[in-house]
Amino acid sequence: MAAQTGKLQESLSGLRRKHAARVAIAYVVVAWLVLQVASVVVQPLGLPSWTMAMFIVLGGIGFPIALLLAWAYQPAAAPGPSLAIEAAPVPAPLEVRNGPSVAVLPFTDLSPTKDQDYFCDGVADEVTTALGGISGLRLAARSSAFRFKSPGRDVREVARALGVATLLEGSVRKSGDRVRISAQLASAEGYELWAATFDRSLQDVFAIQEEIAQAVVKALRVQLSAREEGRLQRGPGTRNMHAYEMYLRGRQFLLFRAEGQVVIARQMFRGAIELDPHFAAAQAGLADACFFMLQWGFQAGTAGAISDDDLRTEALAASSAALELDPGLAEAHVAQGNLLSLAGNPPAAEAAFRRALALNPALAFSYYWFARHLFAEGRFAESAEMFEEAARRDPEDYASLALVVGVYRSLGDRDKERSSVQRALGRIERRLSLEPEDVRAFYLGGGLDIVSGNRERGLARLARAVQLRPDDFATQFNVACGYANAGLVDEAIALLDRATQGGRGLRKWIEKDSDLAPLHGDPRFQALLARMR
Repeated sequence: MAAQTGKLQESLSGLRRKHAARVAIAYVVVAWLVLQVASVVVQPLGLPSWTMAMFIVLGGIGFPIALLLAWAYQPAAAPGPSLAIEAAPVPAPLEVRNGPSVAVLPFTDLSPTKDQDYFCDGVADEVTTALGGISGLRLAARSSAFRFKSPGRDVREVARALGVATLLEGSVRKSGDRVRISAQLASAEGYELWAATFDRSLQDVFAIQEEIAQAVVKALRVQLSAREEGRLQRGPGTRNMHAYEMYLRGRQFLLFRAEGQVVIARQMFRGAIELDPHFAAAQAGLADACFFMLQWGFQAGTAGAISDDDLRTEALAASSAALELDPGLAEAHVAQGNLLSLAGNPPAAEAAFRRALALNPALAFSYYWFARHLFAEGRFAESAEMFEEAARRDPEDYASLALVVGVYRSLGDRDKERSSVQRALGRIERRLSLEPEDVRAFYLGGGLDIVSGNRERGLARLARAVQLRPDDFATQFNVACGYANAGLVDEAIALLDRATQGGRGLRKWIEKDSDLAPLHGDPRFQALLARMR
């Protein structure tokens, strides 16, 4: 109690100092304004010459009195509530509590044709990735920052929503082989800290992105280690702008993770590599696309489909090429980890994931994929830690919280299971308010609604997901999970059977998915597993 009382007194003393300082500043400003007005009106009003001297003397006398009153009359909180607050400290301002922090907002497309959104997003992505490897800088996750894509944003509200002290925003005007990129770093209060415009050849886009990242670090006075200075130098990428544009479009398609889009993404990455075989990021992108196709059997059994063996060979070659070209590319290590996990080499996969985390701790998806690997290996406690870390680093990531529900169920931790259900549903509600046709939010949210007892809304959300994307494997599989939890065994098995036709699906994951536990005793489910890879 004595320690708490001491802290309370210290806190109140600090508040008095801050209050007195604010009063002093305000007093000086007001006094200055009064003197300015007086200097203008004294003579026209015919007032005595000593009037100005009187104003100055009164101002000087009033200053110490104002300070004493500010100190003496600082409102003090009641002892009870204040001590309760001390038990759970109130967060200090971000600059003090967490050091420098920044969010990279989507860059605005100022191109004449207004069709360069993917390019603008690519610029912001590259700057985000470069800043992500800096330990002394707290960086808002991409998905969180990209919520604020529309123009006319209030800087203070955006900074508050993202929990950062500064915002980096900008614009891109692309015309022919020239690009003009403007960038501004502003404080949460709206004060400009740095700004620059780069008018150069398209081939210099990587250099521009690097210069922007370095300027942000310098403006925020972040101390860099020798290794972190190297991380800011992302490498030349590619000098072939057609290759770069195909790469950006590939990444855009890959974000959807739907079967058709993943297949198109693979073609985009292959096209980028044909134009520039030394483009490391495109090689990593190709490895990612191949991994998705291998993991869920996309294109399996269809006419003209690439075989698993050929796809695996292509994926491993792309992953190796990416790492050889740029050993510091964290995304390439994640791709390698996923492929090694799928190939049944857990130790090597874990080493690749941990290397990615060491290279760029800010990449939330690294934790997400590492968590999935750990889950597939039955290491549930470690998987839960990684899913939670992914969700912590990306406040908009509802998928990690939705998936960790099943992990806690496997661990038998009902309290954490219930907590993660509510946290995930909260994020899903926010996501659907921003993206009303997010299929993944519908099927994951529907499944969580059913688990939490809101069966009617859950089934409605699952039906909406099927309506939006009826032939998508991920939709069919996850809706089947929701049906299983709802006790609709026949419907769940029928949909799961459709999802896994032609060799689609990963048996290791389906066997361990706790959402499908109600189906385990059904012979139809066992027959379904037996036919899978």
